[in-house]
Amino acid sequence: MARKYDERFDELTGLVRKAVGRVDEMHLEMRDMRQEMRSEAVENGLRFERLESSLQVTAGRQNDVIPKVIEIQKSVNRISETQTEQSFKIVELLNRVDDVDRGLKRLDERTVEMESEVNEVRRIVMSLIDPILDGKTLWANISHIEERLARLEEKIS
Repeated sequence: MARKYDERFDELTGLVRKAVGRVDEMHLEMRDMRQEMRSEAVENGLRFERLESSLQVTAGRQNDVIPKVIEIQKSVNRISETQTEQSFKIVELLNRVDDVDRGLKRLDERTVEMESEVNEVRRIVMSLIDPILDGKTLWANISHIEERLARLEEKIS
């Protein structure tokens, strides 16, 4: 009977050893799984940090660009305003040249010299249209033409 118990004890001891071995294997597998999860978490954390830093860099670049865009828009508005003012002035000058031309035709004392001066002023005014449309500022030229036109207006009146 002792032999039967010894065999049974040996059998149970073997089973316990197997169970302990399986538990140890499970512990090792769990440890490996934890390490994998930690490394994945670290990797995902690094990936998240990279994404976050890229987003911050992009947001910073956007914040840098917005003032530049606003300045460009202000410049475009100034150029457009100047272009509009100069174009209006050109139309005004052409109307004045036409008035001078009509006044000259009504005079009996008109001269070829005055007619050619009126035509020259008209030509000069017309020559300013394209540069103004190209965005150039020609206030000095416009002032000079206004002076010449004022002298012609004085001669006719």
